[in-house]
Order: sequence, then C-alpha cells, then structure tokens
Amino acid sequence: MLLVGQTHVPSFVSVGISCSSHVIFLVQAMAGLFCCCGGADDASAVAEIPTLQAMPQRDPVSELQQDDQLESEGPAAPSFGSFTVVIPTQAHATLGLMWDSASEAAGPMVLDVQSTGAVPKFNQLHPKQAIRPNDVIASIDDESQHAAVLSKLNGPLPDQVKLVVKRPREVKVSLSKPGALGMKLDYQETSIGAVISELMEGGLVAKWNSDHPSDAIGLGDRIAQVNGEKLSGAKLLPKLKAEDKLVLTVLKY
Repeated sequence: MLLVGQTHVPSFVSVGISCSSHVIFLVQAMAGLFCCCGGADDASAVAEIPTLQAMPQRDPVSELQQDDQLESEGPAAPSFGSFTVVIPTQAHATLGLMWDSASEAAGPMVLDVQSTGAVPKFNQLHPKQAIRPNDVIASIDDESQHAAVLSKLNGPLPDQVKLVVKRPREVKVSLSKPGALGMKLDYQETSIGAVISELMEGGLVAKWNSDHPSDAIGLGDRIAQVNGEKLSGAKLLPKLKAEDKLVLTVLKY
C-alpha cells in the first residue's frame, strides 16, 4: 500500500527516494523542509519541524558599557575658547572640583578635578568635553556675577547644573624695563599667580599688546609664571618689581 502526502508546493519538489519497503517523498517548500513517509507497516506520517535559532542572552553589564560609550560621544570642547556643558548631579553630593577665586575680574579657575563627584563622572562619560585644570567657570545656571557663581558652587546641588567654561591658551609675554608695566593685578596669598584686573595706556604691557595683537592679553587673564617660575600671588608681585627682563607665562582666556 502506498501513501502519498499531498502538499501544495510554492517552489519545487525534490526527487523521491525509495529504500526497502519505504518510499520517502522529500518536499522542500519556502517555509521549511517536510518529510512524509509511507509503507505497508506504517500507520502514521512523521513531519520534521525546522530547528529554530535561540535568541542571544542579554548581558546587562555589556549594555551599560555600550550606553556609557554612547554617552562619551559628542562634540569636543575647543582647545581655546568657551563651551557649555550640562552636568547631572543627582547621584552626587558635590561637583568634585577645587578652584581658585582670586579675582572678581574672572570666574573661579579649576585647580583640580577630584576622584569623586559629579564632574569626575561627567568627565568619564564625556572625555571630549571633560573639564580640566586651568578652565574658568564663567557662569553656572546662567549666573555670571562672581559672588553668585561662588554661592552656587558652594551651595546645595540641583538635579543638574549648566556651566559655561572658558579654556585658556598659554601666551609668552616678553617685557624689558625701564618703564612701568601698566597693569593692576588681583591675587590672594596662596592663589596661582595673579589675575589682570586693569590695563593702563602707555605701559609696557599695552605696548606689547599693540605689537602682538593676536596674542594680546587683557582683563581676566592670569599670570601663572614669571621667568619660568610658578609663584603664588604674594610672591609674584615682588618678582615683577625686582626683575628688569621678564618673560610672563599668561593664561589667556
């Protein structure tokens, strides 16, 4: 007795193969591979179901790492100039910054980024926009007045903070006496150098600016070194007065 399975074949049917008392018809369709077997002693037909591929298991750690990698992508901060960052602070008690607020002519300058806090975490996730030493915080949450910026930096943190940051470049200023330097400086006893708060016409600095317009220094710029020596504010002024030839390393913002 011969049993033939009737199947609608949308593509093609393969060649039948006979073996002993069995006749096997292999029917290959678009949906899969079916095998119908019949013979004198067979009471039923057997259908083979195609094997399904298992779905890959999720790896939560890997997914978090991928999220972190995505967060690290974004526009890079400029090597010189201003940029804005928004820093989430919900999981942190502090920003994780140390700063120098030597002058009202400039915002607080970052001295160090600590190991914990909102800013270190932001730097880890956004290395191209990382805040780093010598950056100046020009405003925080649209507050730019010196006292208001310090108040917000020292106060309780909201869910996030928006910082406008100024990144400097170094300028070497060579001056030779006689003549007055023609500038006023703000500093604190232990501040990093001193901040220019006023420039006077006719001084050596004003003349240097006229001769070097692309590197001209001005209000809010910070003298960080004198003749290659890093000095605190209290030691910088006597050095400026004592030396006849000066090479000033200035952080120009």
